Amino acid sequence: MDLDPVEGRYLLAGGTDGTLCAFDVVSHYCSWGSGPQHEHKHLFRVPPCPPRVAAEAQREPRHAGHRGSVTSLQWYPVDTGLFLSAAKDK
Repeated sequence: MDLDPVEGRYLLAGGTDGTLCAFDVVSHYCSWGSGPQHEHKHLFRVPPCPPRVAAEAQREPRHAGHRGSVTSLQWYPVDTGLFLSAAKDK
């Protein structure tokens, strides 16, 4: 996970299935029942690369999703619109 260094409000998260998501941790606060609860819906989601597409991507790389576990995420230091991700892809 990585919190953006510019505004401190956008959180990147990666999953073991190769999924990437970004969340706005300042908005989407809810209160349910007897105590406060936090619900953060993702701003965007990059799904993992399906196996069929992964086989095609080895011949012609063009798919945005990862095929393996996300190992590292980092926002570009001066722009919250850019980030890098790494995964256990082949």
